[in-house]
Amino acid sequence: PGALSKYLRWAHAPDVTLRASRSGRHALVPEPLSKVAQSRYNRFMTPTDSRQRTGRLGEDLACRALEKRGYQIVARNWRCVGGEIDIIALDGDCYAFVEVKTRRSRRAGLPEYGLTEDKAQRLLSLAEMYLGEQGLDRVSWRLDLVAIELDHRGAVQRLSVIPGVGVS
Repeated sequence: PGALSKYLRWAHAPDVTLRASRSGRHALVPEPLSKVAQSRYNRFMTPTDSRQRTGRLGEDLACRALEKRGYQIVARNWRCVGGEIDIIALDGDCYAFVEVKTRRSRRAGLPEYGLTEDKAQRLLSLAEMYLGEQGLDRVSWRLDLVAIELDHRGAVQRLSVIPGVGVS
């Protein structure tokens, strides 16, 4: 009774039902979403997941492209209070702080247009924070951009590495 009553408490939630199987065991079974709830889920949850998957794919592709060009990847998704740097790499003895912009269509414009002046300024500040944190005061560094366009299946249509979008 104790374990069953614990489950019964959850069974009164609108999205979960306690059902008995033929063997007499009870199981929590989620109720199907209503059409309204399903459309809200599709509209608000799926795009975020899709954007995250696209972003992760873009970063993976960017790392491979940078490594082919001789960059050495130092860190990915470095975070601090001020934000995140997608990729930190060494190009020879120059640190490259890489912003990756990936698009599946041109509805939002070219990927290059995603790096606004405000975003570039924020990345410059983040790069300075990273260098200070690592004790790298007298090194050369720059901001690079990797712009990627994918088709609807996720195949690369165009990948451009643009060094020096913000030079220090």
